[in-house]
Amino acid sequence: TGLSLADSGHLSLPPYTANMECMWTLTCSDMVSIPQVTFSEFSTEANFDFVEFHSMPNYAALPATYSWIDISTTGTLIEEWEGNSDDGYFVAELGFSVAVYDVVESTVTIGTNGYVTFGTEHFAWGNNQEIPFVSYVDGVVAPFWIDLNPSLGGEVRYQAMGDSFVVSYLSVPYFTDSGNLENTNTFQLIINIDGSLVMQWQSLMPDTTDQDHTANPSIGIESGSGDLYLNIAYGWDDVPEDLTAMELTPTDYSSSWDVRLTGQTLPTTPVDATSSV
Repeated sequence: TGLSLADSGHLSLPPYTANMECMWTLTCSDMVSIPQVTFSEFSTEANFDFVEFHSMPNYAALPATYSWIDISTTGTLIEEWEGNSDDGYFVAELGFSVAVYDVVESTVTIGTNGYVTFGTEHFAWGNNQEIPFVSYVDGVVAPFWIDLNPSLGGEVRYQAMGDSFVVSYLSVPYFTDSGNLENTNTFQLIINIDGSLVMQWQSLMPDTTDQDHTANPSIGIESGSGDLYLNIAYGWDDVPEDLTAMELTPTDYSSSWDVRLTGQTLPTTPVDATSSV
């Protein structure tokens, strides 16, 4: 049952037979803190095996003031990529722990193809997908996900800056068999300690070589489970203009708790529990 509660609420659980499992989802508009839900009273002697609470925020994207952070000389240049320098990745220390969706990490995996991931998974190829995508990869943040190739030119640099972490893709060309290296892309991702993210686009240029895998850039964010996501753009029609920025901020918290009912057949009367936020 979906519920929207401002301060507190009352849940009435319908009768269930033994060993059935069920889940209730609570959604709260809370910009600051994760809601805490507790069961304070049961009106019957039903046997509840466990109560497990989960909570994660979704994100909203709003225009932000473009304020490029120049790390072209101070940032660490990525020269050795895991895998290869076309479709590879590099694991960097953030300098702090941050929660993005349901993953708390102190490292980030920077991909050659215009995205970062939180967790252990990485796309092994350059072809991008529209968000949400089918392939399972831990929490993806994509400021400009497309088939790029830093080994052909440009740079990817990163820098930890106390309570933020900056990744800059500087004049990086597309993967191409035609030798066209003139169309390059410069963009930036800022990861803040509070979980907010800033994407900045200095200069984006469409590929002109008619390659399917470089035709539709993907911009957005998706949780590792794929349950929550934010699609900002897929294809050039929705790509932000140059010299613009967006801030992605945690907004509504989707909170749920799993209750496993075991050990007996419950009475025919509803099982009541009170929750507070």
